[in-house]
Amino acid sequence: MSLVLGACSGPPVTNTIDPGSGVITNVTIIDGSDPTPIENAAILIRGNRIVRVGAGEDVPVPEDAWVHDGQGAFAIPGLWDMHTHALWQPFVHDGFLRLFLVNGVTGIRDMGGTLEVVRAVRPGGSLDSPLNPRIVAAGPWLNGSVIDPRAGIAAETAEAAREAVASFAEAGVDFIKVYVQLPRPAFLAALDEARIRGLPVAGHVPLDVSSQEAAELGMRSIEHMRTEIGGFCEEVGETDCEELLSVFRRNNTWQTPTLFVRGKWAFPHAPSFAADPRLRYAPSYLREEWEGILESRLERKSFEEIRRQYAAERELAGAIHRARLLILAGSDAGDLYSLAGFSIHDELELLVGAGLSPREALHAATLAPAEYLGATDSLGTITEGKLADFVLLHANPLEDIRNTRRIRAVVRDGRLYDRSELDGILEQIADAAEPTVGGG
Repeated sequence: MSLVLGACSGPPVTNTIDPGSGVITNVTIIDGSDPTPIENAAILIRGNRIVRVGAGEDVPVPEDAWVHDGQGAFAIPGLWDMHTHALWQPFVHDGFLRLFLVNGVTGIRDMGGTLEVVRAVRPGGSLDSPLNPRIVAAGPWLNGSVIDPRAGIAAETAEAAREAVASFAEAGVDFIKVYVQLPRPAFLAALDEARIRGLPVAGHVPLDVSSQEAAELGMRSIEHMRTEIGGFCEEVGETDCEELLSVFRRNNTWQTPTLFVRGKWAFPHAPSFAADPRLRYAPSYLREEWEGILESRLERKSFEEIRRQYAAERELAGAIHRARLLILAGSDAGDLYSLAGFSIHDELELLVGAGLSPREALHAATLAPAEYLGATDSLGTITEGKLADFVLLHANPLEDIRNTRRIRAVVRDGRLYDRSELDGILEQIADAAEPTVGGG
């Protein structure tokens, strides 16, 4: 997997604390490396790496180092949104990627976009920027038909699927995304060709393939709990669901529930989420597209039906947690009213509502992505030798997961962005997204 772990190239960022030697003092560290938070701690950074972590008095302050007083902040590893659609034209423009950084999301797994944009956001590309998150990208998804040419292609035969996987691999994608209508022969061929080329396969289980078979064949992650058919437990019946979950567990098949995007129109404030003041940061053409999608979906289903379905999905998310399955936090940012950066915090809150503890929800957005990506040597915790990607919070997220929204500063690749800088980026994004909506 060609994970982008090095420092981003691009123009310098003004008003930030640049890489060099730096020390962040007076923080409480919360991550997956130790169940007990480290209080009164300090973090020494050199370049884009963490070189020392410990009690404040034990961490040296180099003479040429910048120092940032955390004033009692809580430090968590940089968040990852493991299901996004940020790279399909033209959504990548108008600051959409920068919204991740502002919200403490230092990495994303993008689940469908054009190869042009994937290349553009790579280091040295035309859309590369130190304000971008780290990006693991699929490029276009494989499906039996073209649903959206900005994000997917048709692969109706096994031969077409092999050719597509080969071309995507040569283009430098990090994994292969499969979609619902991909024919069974094409799915099997895509899995085999991806295995040959060393690429994981993730996405939707095709309709004529069972979830158990997909797991046993090595599909790396299943998105949305297969809610296209009502959830994978409905696929086998409640009496056999426990066995299906055990198959997922034996095969290390990760699950990305994406509760936020699945339930947006089931929320108590629906259908008024179009008035969410955060939408002032979304470009107008994207808001208009979302409005059209919402109207189309509501024509097909009543709110009562949608809410019943969503309640079942939350119950299923709780079941996969109780079954000790591997869970990733993903918000489907870019889909219906799922705004980049903001939406992962909504997802974490919903995961806690489904039964995860705040610590477990944080794990699903920090250390779990590092484990999934095989990148625990560089990501996932605030420990020596790791990349300097972390977030300073005003309040303890273990007491209330909603505190992940209370961001004091973000450190991305060794650069510290304080609250005033983050607010300035937000205002630039809002100005580019005019006209504003929702009373923001």
